[in-house]
Amino acid sequence: MSGLSASYLFAWVFWLCLSLGCLGVLLLHHLFRAAWGRAVMPALEAGVRTLPLMAALILPILVWGMPELYPWASGGHDEAIHEHRALYMNMPFFLARSVFYFAVWIGLGTYLTRSTLRERRSGDRSLEQRRTNVSAPGMVVFVLTVTFAVTDWVMSTEAHWFSTIYGVWFITGQGLAAVALAAWWWRGRHSAGGVEEDADFPVSRDLGNLLLAFTLFWAYISLSQYLIIWSANLPEETTFYLRRSGSGWQALGAALIVGQFVVPFLALLSGKTKRSPRMLGLVAGWTLAFRVCDVYWIVMPSARAGSAAPTLADALAFVGIGIAWCAVYMVGLRNLAPYRCGDDGQASGAVSHA
Repeated sequence: MSGLSASYLFAWVFWLCLSLGCLGVLLLHHLFRAAWGRAVMPALEAGVRTLPLMAALILPILVWGMPELYPWASGGHDEAIHEHRALYMNMPFFLARSVFYFAVWIGLGTYLTRSTLRERRSGDRSLEQRRTNVSAPGMVVFVLTVTFAVTDWVMSTEAHWFSTIYGVWFITGQGLAAVALAAWWWRGRHSAGGVEEDADFPVSRDLGNLLLAFTLFWAYISLSQYLIIWSANLPEETTFYLRRSGSGWQALGAALIVGQFVVPFLALLSGKTKRSPRMLGLVAGWTLAFRVCDVYWIVMPSARAGSAAPTLADALAFVGIGIAWCAVYMVGLRNLAPYRCGDDGQASGAVSHA
C-alpha cells in the first residue's frame, strides 16, 4: 500500500506544482503588467482553473495514504520528535491547513480569471489596476502558503530532515514549469497562425529570457542547499542526500544537472532560440520533461524506499492524474479568448462559453 500511496503522491505533487506555477506567474504578470504575460494569459489562466481538481484529488492522500506516507501520522518514529512537533503536526490541524491552502489559492485564481473575463467583455481598463492591487499582497500570501503547504505535504514525509529553503526551491520549480508550459502553448499558437508577425519576436524573446532566469535561479537554489548541507555535515540534515546517493538515485540527480540546467542554459543563451517560437517550444518541452524527473527525485526516495527505477504504479498514477488535469486545462483554454499582442488590452475575439 505504501508503494501505491507514494506513486500517487509523486503524481499529484507534480500536477499540483504545474497548477500553482500558473497561479504564481499569473500573479507576477498582473503585478508588473508585462506584455509577455498578456500574450500567454490564456495558458496561465487555464492552469489556474485546474486547482479545484487538484483540491479534489488530494482526498485519497488524506483518507488512505496518511499513515503510509507520513511518519508523524503513524506514530512510528522518535517519540521525542513526535512530542516536539505534535502541536503542529497532528491530523486535525493538518487537514484544516490543507483546506485553508486551497481556499486561498482558488480564491485568488477565481478573482483574477473572473476579472480578466469581465475586462474582455466590457473593455473596462480600471479592472487592470484592481488586479495589480490584489496581486501585490496576493504574491506574499502565495509564497507563504506554498511554503507551508510543501512543508506539510512533501517535506514531512522525512521523519528528521528539514530545510529552510525548501519552499523557495519548490516555488522556483513551479515557476519554471509554468513558464515552460506557457512557452509550449505559445509555440502551438504560432504554428496555428494565431500570432501577429510584429508581436512574434518580442514575446518569444521575453518568454525565453524568463525561462532562462528561472533555470538559473533553480540551479542557484539547488546548489546553495547542497553546499550548505554538505559544509555543515550535520546528521539530521545529510539524510536527504544520503537517501539519494545510491540505488540509481545518484544517476538521476546527475541527469537533472545536465537536463534541467546545462542543456536549457546553453540553448537559451542563443538569441536564435529565443527568436524562434518553434525552438523555444522544444526547450520548453524538454524542461517540462525534466521537471517530472525533478519532482520524482524529490518525492519518491522519502516516500518509498528502493530503487530509482519507476514502477507501473508510478506511470499509471502520473498518467491518470495527468489525463484529468489536461482535460480540465483544455476546457479552460477553449473558454478563453486570447488577447492580441501589443494592442490596447481589448480581447481579440468574443469569449466562448462551454
